[in-house]
Amino acid sequence: SGPGPTRKDLVVDAASVPCLEDHLVRGTPTLPGAWALDLMFQSALGDSRPELRTVTIEDARFSRFIRVKPGGQQALRAECTPLTDIPGRHSVQVRLTGDIVHASGVVLERDLVYAEARFTLTAEPPRATPQLAAATASGNGLPVHDPHCATGSPIELRKMFDCLEEIRLEQTARFARLGLPEAARQAGTHVPALVLDAALRLSAMHVEGVSNDVFAPIQVQRATFDRDLLTHNDGAPRHLSLRALAPHVEGDLLHCGSAAAHDEAGRLRMLVEGGIARPMA
Repeated sequence: SGPGPTRKDLVVDAASVPCLEDHLVRGTPTLPGAWALDLMFQSALGDSRPELRTVTIEDARFSRFIRVKPGGQQALRAECTPLTDIPGRHSVQVRLTGDIVHASGVVLERDLVYAEARFTLTAEPPRATPQLAAATASGNGLPVHDPHCATGSPIELRKMFDCLEEIRLEQTARFARLGLPEAARQAGTHVPALVLDAALRLSAMHVEGVSNDVFAPIQVQRATFDRDLLTHNDGAPRHLSLRALAPHVEGDLLHCGSAAAHDEAGRLRMLVEGGIARPMA
């Protein structure tokens, strides 16, 4: 058997994640799932194997919200278990755990799992699925707003998160433009968290016609992206165009459509598949 898990301690607060206070779930600042993945990647891989430019995140599961009251903090642990480490491929399984601690300091519950995912580095660039490649904007889609950015919504996003522009719904797909913030680090350090978050929102909103319903992702089968999306130099694009296939509801869950982000040159920079979200009423 290979080497066992290593553990890294993390703290989530407004200082370490400045966008926290602009991502509210029922009024409480809450770490977005995409930022949880960013922290997990940072802990497990950081800047290692820089020659492998493609990241694939698989079987991501978000089991509970990471809520942080204003002025508070949440201590977490990333448990990283190496899976493969061969030329051209490096893979790690990561679990994000934490304790529920009473105000008195007494630990009420230990080692709760907040999120888990498998991260693989390769040199294979992402490839679009045929359905996504075939989805092209007709130019007369229905203009809509992002319900996740409405004041008082159960999931209320502000400032940097209000980044989807020109959202258009068509019969089988939806399209939007995404503007990235000036300070690239705000949008994620090792995972392009803002792009992933926005792609998941686009793939989950307005499920049966225009609506204010909002959804929280609980799992993502696969997200593949180009590490250069995060280069903090002139190589990182300022705008991306997003497209997603229409979502559908099955039972109590929403199945997100596959989503893709392309840069100004038309190059595929991120692909998100198999998202599942639950409605937030």
